[in-house]
Amino acid sequence: MGLEDSLWATSRDRRLEAFATYLAPGYRGVYPDGVHDKSKELATFADVKIRSYQLNEVLARPLGPGLYAVTYRATVRGNYLGYDLQGDYWCATVWQGSKDSWQAVLHTETKAPQK
Repeated sequence: MGLEDSLWATSRDRRLEAFATYLAPGYRGVYPDGVHDKSKELATFADVKIRSYQLNEVLARPLGPGLYAVTYRATVRGNYLGYDLQGDYWCATVWQGSKDSWQAVLHTETKAPQK
């Protein structure tokens, strides 16, 4: 959970260099607009404005040595290129690493239906 929170905080706080360190060289992000590699993810960073977020229902599962899948619901307030991002999103991130160094290799999120 700490890694996910730190990753979201770097986005909210507009810290591109810190955000980049969390993404593995072969990173892939899967979003409604397509698949992002690390370069595209970093290129869109300036267009995403997160005002606040809260992570709930966090569950981490080991996939193998040095590999974890984390799933959760993110409640977000923000915008992307003028589009309102406010709402709940179901998210999943695959983290790879060791005790001292972890990076995201895959992330995906989809907007949850309104209740």
